[in-house]
Amino acid sequence: MDEYQQLLMDAHDALAEGSWKTAVALATEAQMLKPGSMEALLLHANALMDGGLFAEASDVLDKAEVLSPDDPLIVTNRGICTFELCRFDSARDILEFALELDNRMADAHYYLGLVLERQGDWVEANKRFAKATELDPESFSPPVQMDDEEFISLVESATLELPPEAIQLLENITIEVQLLPDEEDLLAFATPMSPQILGMKTFDSQGKAKSVVLFQRNLQRMALDKSELKDQIRITIQYELQNP
Repeated sequence: MDEYQQLLMDAHDALAEGSWKTAVALATEAQMLKPGSMEALLLHANALMDGGLFAEASDVLDKAEVLSPDDPLIVTNRGICTFELCRFDSARDILEFALELDNRMADAHYYLGLVLERQGDWVEANKRFAKATELDPESFSPPVQMDDEEFISLVESATLELPPEAIQLLENITIEVQLLPDEEDLLAFATPMSPQILGMKTFDSQGKAKSVVLFQRNLQRMALDKSELKDQIRITIQYELQNP
């Protein structure tokens, strides 16, 4: 095995182990050895995406797209990056194009579902989620189904299971439930927050914590059943309470 192939293998292993920074470094080195390598470019982009660096990943995908403009994987990854950067209309166009190229792209169906959900097309969004599950059941399980009242009840139950120090913090902080994060809130920072965030803390005009907002649909997608959803709600509340 030559040095280039070894670098690619090591980068794949690093990604599988969650070491995205190492994968970025190895993929970059592989590109230096073989400029224009599609596999190295895609590895580099995937590693950046794993690290949440979606703008940087888009720059790498630009180079890959020049080499293969109609590659459904490249187009899908660009659509994912565009979604995570909160450019939802553009993400929809890109993901729909990816599926025109190859209707078997589970990631494209899933992320198109996320876009459609934000745009209020719940029926079509659920169809896309179901298709992603059909194509790749290991990666995309269906969201836990429940009505708003059931979700609120689960939040109340999860709150009672918080540790004493977290419960004490709730004396001056309320818990609110919102279906999905508002675009304005996601774009309030220099780097947009992921539309898939599970919760966020809000502050009053004096900078004091005012509430913890839970995002119902995102939480429902993170669990396999109601028990796991309850645990995720508790973990999210505790994290938001105990972090700045």
